[in-house]
Amino acid sequence: MTFFVSFEVHKDGKPDRTETIEGGIPQNYVLSRSLDGTPLSTFADNTWDFTPYGAQSKWSFDSWNKGERDELHLILQEEIKTILWLSMFNPSLNSSRAGGINSFSSRVTLLRALANMAYRLNTSLLIAAESPQFQVALRSSITSATHTRAFSGPQASPLSLLLRDLHSMAHQDDIALNIKLPIIVPESSMEDLLILARRSYHEAEDNRKQTPLIPTRILANLISGCEKKLSEIEPLLKNILDFVDGIKSNPLLWCDDGLNYQSNLKRINSKQTATWGALKESAVGKEETVERYELTGFFKKWNINDLKSFQAVLKKHQLLASILVHAYTGMRKSEIKVMPYKSYIEHEVPHFGKVGFIVSHLKKFSVDNYSEALLWVTGGPIESIIKISQKISRIKWRYATNDPFIESQSPLWPSNSARKTKNANHYGCSLADLSQYTEWKKGESCSLLADIDGIIIESSDMDELMAFDAFRNWDEDPRFEVGNIWPLSTHQFRRSVAVYASRSGMVSLPSLGTQYKHLSKAMTALYAENSSFAQAFVLEDGAVPKEYGILAEFQRAQAFNTSVIFHEKVIAAESKLSGGRGTEIQINKDRNALPKIMKTREWTEKAVRDGRMAYRETVVGGCMEKDICDKYGIDEVLPCIFQCSDSIVGGDSGKKLVIYAKGLEMGLDDMDKGSLAYKATQKELELIKVKLLDEEDVIL
Repeated sequence: MTFFVSFEVHKDGKPDRTETIEGGIPQNYVLSRSLDGTPLSTFADNTWDFTPYGAQSKWSFDSWNKGERDELHLILQEEIKTILWLSMFNPSLNSSRAGGINSFSSRVTLLRALANMAYRLNTSLLIAAESPQFQVALRSSITSATHTRAFSGPQASPLSLLLRDLHSMAHQDDIALNIKLPIIVPESSMEDLLILARRSYHEAEDNRKQTPLIPTRILANLISGCEKKLSEIEPLLKNILDFVDGIKSNPLLWCDDGLNYQSNLKRINSKQTATWGALKESAVGKEETVERYELTGFFKKWNINDLKSFQAVLKKHQLLASILVHAYTGMRKSEIKVMPYKSYIEHEVPHFGKVGFIVSHLKKFSVDNYSEALLWVTGGPIESIIKISQKISRIKWRYATNDPFIESQSPLWPSNSARKTKNANHYGCSLADLSQYTEWKKGESCSLLADIDGIIIESSDMDELMAFDAFRNWDEDPRFEVGNIWPLSTHQFRRSVAVYASRSGMVSLPSLGTQYKHLSKAMTALYAENSSFAQAFVLEDGAVPKEYGILAEFQRAQAFNTSVIFHEKVIAAESKLSGGRGTEIQINKDRNALPKIMKTREWTEKAVRDGRMAYRETVVGGCMEKDICDKYGIDEVLPCIFQCSDSIVGGDSGKKLVIYAKGLEMGLDDMDKGSLAYKATQKELELIKVKLLDEEDVIL
């Protein structure tokens, strides 16, 4: 097979051609020449110069990684050079050469992005097709990348063309025998991934710049920082309400001079006729007023010198609370803005326990266009966050008006001037602007978030983003430079919540584990298509309506993640499986007779998406119960091992059981030896050790 360039070049400046690639691509292969025949680039070079042939610039295979030029960097560098050389000099390919030399520029950009992704996931492109983490990152990047030249195209994207070329060349004998060619994605996933690419492109046509994920470290710190600040103000809210009651009813409070007195009269709409001279001896100055209500530390901490700055601090805490509602629900800004005062409810879910929900409405929200209430499942300390917000709401209402506060008719987020206004909205009063923290200007910090620790962008955050949103050119956006405060916007929460809540078991999220553990389980249980909640509150004609777009994204992501982890932990498990379903699967594996939905990851994903199959990891292995387990939270281990028909135990030579048993043994030290709990734990340990004897190569 002869390898040569087929696009038009001057006869005196043609690159080399070779009749064979036995032993690999020749390092001295001349890729380009000047018009006088002088060699410009060889395969061994890390910068290729095709400008005499019409390229806009030289192509670098070194600058894609700003970090250390270690062994993995060199491997990836060689891999993307090999892929590009085969793309350009393989005469059997037509897809990449249709546009001449410029058609390869986007492929260079794409290969650099893929190399960067692989580097940050500590894998080469050669084994990327076998890496679940790389496949998750690739899908995440495709979903986010419709705005980039490396991804989108008028007919077929450069990514689609590249993948098709790689899989085509992998079946060419001359290449297969002599070159280790990466195929990026497994052949069984090709069509599914290309469908995802096309769907992502069409869904985002009207919004070419997709919103980035919030890095997990920053999101965790943002959540904990906001929670900390709200917990600090919560004990003071009664005093603050008393302070507002005081200055609303007595113009001589918060009064240092005659100007203050006149301002107070006007603010509270008082008909007081006495002069300042007659009353000044009875006046209470600002500092003394604050001391009277035991708020000196609060006013000093927030540098409150007047009532305008006092209102600004209340508004800031409203914004902090709204951030947490975003983070624990994925709701849109418009949906949060119109939340009613009574916006938190709980439902008792059989075999699961109490589940919290946020009540709100759609953005079309006016007196004559008022949507029905919708529910968003939530997690974390959201109930206490809503209670704090309710107290702030009452304070702001009392400050703004003497009208009675009616809970059933009031918003959760009134503005600083929450007076009744005609036809303002369903509540009849102005609502707070909850988007001020989204503003960002070069060289400036967002004052709302500036004093929250751990939200300054670090290199590790960019590593995460470059892996899971690899096709975005992060270097061109100054907002994301290391050292900046994360440029937060409300749009980022919707996608981040859906993605992170669905990734349980797939990607390590230690910083978010506590916050999203319950939310992930609740979303899984309640938004399943066959759940009573979904049937009653979510689904319309069996489908998720656009108002619940976060749920559709959660379901898609979870179906993929579940299929990957199932095949990695169960189908590809080398040691023996046991348990109700585990034994059945092991027998079918031994007989090479797995059911269709377990034969490929793609069929598994479809089965999960359709509700025909379920899988989640447990402390002993896995569970394939499609409904909520009626033993959840009671005894997760013993029923899984000895009684449950849906359990999968083992597959890891007993490693999970050993870890769990050690934890139980440590817990015995804190128990009374005569207690029922001690005896039950001992019994559980004995049964687990018996089970471990059946496992291979277990060290007890």
